[in-house]
Amino acid sequence: MFSRFTGTRLSLVSVFSASLSVVFLLFLILSWLTFSRLLNFESILVNISEQALPKIVSSSQLYGEAARLLEFADLFSDSTSEVGERRAEQKLTAQVNVIKAFSNSYFNNEFFETQLEIINIELIEFSELIKERLTTQKKLMLREQQSSQLFAQAFSLSNGTNENIAKQQAEQVNWLSQLSQAMVMMNRALISGRLQEVRGLFSALEEKLDAIQITNIKSHNAEQKQQVIRDLNRLLFEANGLEALSVGLLRLNGREIGRKNFLHHLIDDYTRLLEHSAKEIEADIFAQTSATVAAVKQQRLIIGSVIVLTLIVLFIIIMIMQRRVLTRLRQISNMVHSKTLGKNEAVLLSGNDEISDLADAFTIFANTIEIQKQKLEHMSMSDGLTGIANRRALDMRLLHDIELSIRHKSDVAVLLMDIDNFKAYNDNYGHSAGDECLKHVCQVVCQVLRRDSDFVARYGGEEFVCIMPHTDINGAKDIAHKIIQTLTDVNLPHQFSPTKPYVTMSIGIAVSNAKQVLMPDTILNHADTALYAAKKAGKNRFEEYSAPAL
Repeated sequence: MFSRFTGTRLSLVSVFSASLSVVFLLFLILSWLTFSRLLNFESILVNISEQALPKIVSSSQLYGEAARLLEFADLFSDSTSEVGERRAEQKLTAQVNVIKAFSNSYFNNEFFETQLEIINIELIEFSELIKERLTTQKKLMLREQQSSQLFAQAFSLSNGTNENIAKQQAEQVNWLSQLSQAMVMMNRALISGRLQEVRGLFSALEEKLDAIQITNIKSHNAEQKQQVIRDLNRLLFEANGLEALSVGLLRLNGREIGRKNFLHHLIDDYTRLLEHSAKEIEADIFAQTSATVAAVKQQRLIIGSVIVLTLIVLFIIIMIMQRRVLTRLRQISNMVHSKTLGKNEAVLLSGNDEISDLADAFTIFANTIEIQKQKLEHMSMSDGLTGIANRRALDMRLLHDIELSIRHKSDVAVLLMDIDNFKAYNDNYGHSAGDECLKHVCQVVCQVLRRDSDFVARYGGEEFVCIMPHTDINGAKDIAHKIIQTLTDVNLPHQFSPTKPYVTMSIGIAVSNAKQVLMPDTILNHADTALYAAKKAGKNRFEEYSAPAL
């Protein structure tokens, strides 16, 4: 920010024009400056050849090494076996170490080191995610083989004796038809890539197996068939069954894609930093070289001029330049540097001329950029419809609150909230009404959460997440109850809901505490599991996460 003294305007063009009227005196002083300038040129050339050029070469090499990280990251993500995953992880780690050593040797830039540490941490988390995905795939394949064997065993039970052939044929056809439909449902669920579709298919499969148990009670080998169906139910729907593994694998695949994209962005940002650093060095060299060439040409003119007559005038001109231009340009440079560092220091600038106009223009431009930056940052961290925080802000806040709870050994509660039957609301009332419904629900949630430390974000679609530091399970239940009750009191009409004639909400609760610290992905998964339980229990309620029985 500039503050300046204003007065009678004295144009720099006028000052320079007056100086040119006595330009013959300028040649003397310039001849005296020739030798000192030549020494300065020599130092510039030495700096270019011994420092700047090696840095450019090193920066280009480092940029190339950093670009290879993207290739290794893709190879890492495409790993289909534990051996391939370990090899790709070793290559990535080795490449990061090479870049880190290279950066420390030539740049010694703390910001570059911080970026590399972030990339390294992200690689570790990415590795754990891939390992978890490979493990889940192995378990899923094993369960799939066991299920196929049971289906084959069930098909074999369709063979009967020679008695009551017509009756047995009818039973046989019905048994085979039901089994075939169940097996088709299972195979469709295994090849589907959509989470809701998989859940729907497994739900239909469970109903189909129950129907098979009921319709085949009187078969001649009914007990054997019933046992096979019970075994299929166990393999498909137990806590670690085929359904849970399929759903878990889809979620892991989604998380892996998101993590991979995030890693790509980190590496891209790092390579852009390197590219920017190289361009800055190149620009500095070009500027020094241009200044050197211009100065050498000027010196050649000075040497052939009248030295004695120009000495005094040049001294006066230098004093004028120092006072009217250079000092004030230095003030502008300091202001620009302060702005670059994020400071907003006031610079006292005198005069009323082109430089002061430039200072005013820069101040206006800087203020405009700052306003735009603040608006952009706010937009990137908030949801456009409801005005609350978005998923990006949620991830940052959840990680911060969990890290803070670890240091303070306190609790962090997470509520994952989902509006019941929202698709029916949208389909029947229209998307505009659906948007208004989301806004009303957001207002209800924010109304219940009165603490400044509580945080609400839109998780996606009709889902919201609340983060409550220093809140145990009992406090989280109390807040969940108040949200559901307040939403009931508001009584937003929803005549197409099978749950209630008004808008309702289901809530899943998960808590991280000193005894069991949960990382962001884990606590969100636990809350999602609890939300699923609330939905399954009838909706318009809340459930806390409970670990599955071993």
